[in-house]
Amino acid sequence: MVIMGSDDLFKKRKLRALILRQRRELIRSEKKNILIVCEGETERLYFDSFPLKSANLKTISTGSNTKTLIKYAKKESEDAIKRDESYDQVWCVFDRDSFSKEQFNTAIQMAESSGFQVAWSNEAFELWYVLHFEYLNTGITRDQYC
Repeated sequence: MVIMGSDDLFKKRKLRALILRQRRELIRSEKKNILIVCEGETERLYFDSFPLKSANLKTISTGSNTKTLIKYAKKESEDAIKRDESYDQVWCVFDRDSFSKEQFNTAIQMAESSGFQVAWSNEAFELWYVLHFEYLNTGITRDQYC
């Protein structure tokens, strides 16, 4: 007994599976590669906790101050290009701390001239983290963040 159209059904299923596979591969290839170079460990842990599906995120904690952090990000970005793994975005994250205005502004200019994005916190990143969990309408000291 011959069933009419059974070959067509098999071909349609195979074609549909092929199209779905191609779509998944296209979505994977469209993921952005993002590098976040942070000053401290708290910042790195914060960004690592993001459940990203649309980007490949690499976070690095340098333990360095503003200008040294920018230089590190530049070196890491250049090394990635040599490995054929360039980043679509590079972010430099640091605290405003007690750096002079000149040093702080120079770091931002260095980052922007390298094509990097900059995010900073006044006074410390830990306060930003605390504000996720608790409303504060008064100033607290750095020692009280913990």
